[in-house]
Amino acid sequence: MTARCLRLAATALGWAAMSGCSTGTTPTYAFGGPADGAVADVATGGNYDVPGYDVGGGICPAGHNSRITGVTYAPNHHDALPGVLVYVTPESQTFAPAVTGVSCQTCTAAPASLASQTSAPDGSFTLVGSRFDTGGTYTVVFVSGGFRHVQRNVVIPRCGTVSLSATESSLPGASSGDDTIPKIAVAGYQTPPSGRTSVDTNDKFTVVLDAIGVTGYDAFDPDRSGHNGGTGADIASVLTNPATLAQYQIVAIPCGSLGNFSVAANLTPAMVANLAHWLGLGGRLYASDLAYSVIDKSFPGGINFAVGTPTRGDPADIGVGLTTGTSINGTVVDPGLASWLQRVGAIPAGTTALPIFDLRDPWGAMDSIPNPELSPGPSGHSSALVWVTGDVTWHQGPAGPHVHPLTAQADYEAPGGGYCGRVVFTSYHVQSTTTSGASLAAQERVLEYLFFQLSSCIQTPG
Repeated sequence: MTARCLRLAATALGWAAMSGCSTGTTPTYAFGGPADGAVADVATGGNYDVPGYDVGGGICPAGHNSRITGVTYAPNHHDALPGVLVYVTPESQTFAPAVTGVSCQTCTAAPASLASQTSAPDGSFTLVGSRFDTGGTYTVVFVSGGFRHVQRNVVIPRCGTVSLSATESSLPGASSGDDTIPKIAVAGYQTPPSGRTSVDTNDKFTVVLDAIGVTGYDAFDPDRSGHNGGTGADIASVLTNPATLAQYQIVAIPCGSLGNFSVAANLTPAMVANLAHWLGLGGRLYASDLAYSVIDKSFPGGINFAVGTPTRGDPADIGVGLTTGTSINGTVVDPGLASWLQRVGAIPAGTTALPIFDLRDPWGAMDSIPNPELSPGPSGHSSALVWVTGDVTWHQGPAGPHVHPLTAQADYEAPGGGYCGRVVFTSYHVQSTTTSGASLAAQERVLEYLFFQLSSCIQTPG
């Protein structure tokens, strides 16, 4: 890996989505890049020369170059996001259309620009460049994974400053024109069928997507009973048809999908094979709690799930649940996630304790992630990490509480070598009572952050 790519890998996110590095489309980044806050071109350490725009220095007094300032936000215009690539182009710049299907997203250099920067941990950015000191109208682009917002008609005063509003500097929630998001399939309902809420998932992934402003996803009947609930297209149909599955870059299968307590039995060999192939092409898969088998079967060994003999459910369904209204304190072990949670007020400053309320009895338990030295991937590399741990108790296994992962991810190695796919798993649920980004619970904030990580580009080992 080059020094440049190591710089790009330095920070964690990344909702996420694809980031920074897409194949056959405008390169993108997610929650990571050159040193946060550094005004630099990603590839060279300085600004690119764009023909007709290199006006040189001396136009403005020292320290008074033209600049663009602002904060990068989630699509809800409320939650500041770090590590978003922001760059300036001529107003006439054209952009590739949204990616229409699954593809391998590995990190590459940023596109040519007049100035570029990754947003700081608080989401702030300041773009300074002699190339637009003369003033004029420009285009500013914001990229995090498969999410790209193109803000045109940015008028910069000669030797002056323009501050972009939250609306102007937010990632998009749906694809429209030059604005793009990954194509997303979610098991669950935006609005459950009237009088039939029992057919919905236990873990309302759609609630968090809506709260952070991501609305351009396709929702599918989650097959809670193990078969189509009769309300239209279902998630099993997506997994059964490889051509349909290949249309999506992200698939989310939260707890309560595909039979609830009997997920493994409802995963046919065709579904498992299709998911494994899709991950090898670059698919990104999220699952939670009882739906862990979609990861365990399609990516065996990617995450080490618990093995027990519960009276109901699949082998890892042995976690001891919490009494309603009570919580445990998980530990955020990733520094980037901890810093972001502190900044958005989800956990107190200077702490890593994460209150977790929704561990339902029994819950799908992880034992560990593979040791990269003992269990390397086919090319000798391993790429898995733990985001959150907890001192938890199982119904079976060692007596008493023990520290185990509660949120983890693993990258899937493609058949030809190198990582393309990614899986993210959480043992706990998101809450289902929020309606806006301002009121997201702490564990929902984790999912918000991880959604962008799920879609982020994958660094090539080396």
